[in-house]
Amino acid sequence: MLSCMHSEKAEEPMAVERLLGEDQDGVLYIGMALSFLDRVINLKKSLSPQHISRAHECGARYKGHSGICHRFPYERLLITFDGAGDARALNVKLCRLTCRSSGNFRR
Repeated sequence: MLSCMHSEKAEEPMAVERLLGEDQDGVLYIGMALSFLDRVINLKKSLSPQHISRAHECGARYKGHSGICHRFPYERLLITFDGAGDARALNVKLCRLTCRSSGNFRR
């Protein structure tokens, strides 16, 4: 998952506005991979201001919108992962929770 952390409270994610209110978890992106190392490397590169890469759709969308880059600075982005269990089931569960609680489907 990709989140952006508060500058004042580094351990807390920034809330994200959704259709039905704030998402306090602050998750910007939920992804899944078979080769996790390659996926994370591609995601990190695609988000980085120093790299010109379209290897990952999330990074292309992030860098393609100056408002998103300003609101969620690269230096405060955080990639977290859960390597246990069924990745597809976890991905679906997280997406459904977001859709139910805030009205947005983030994937």
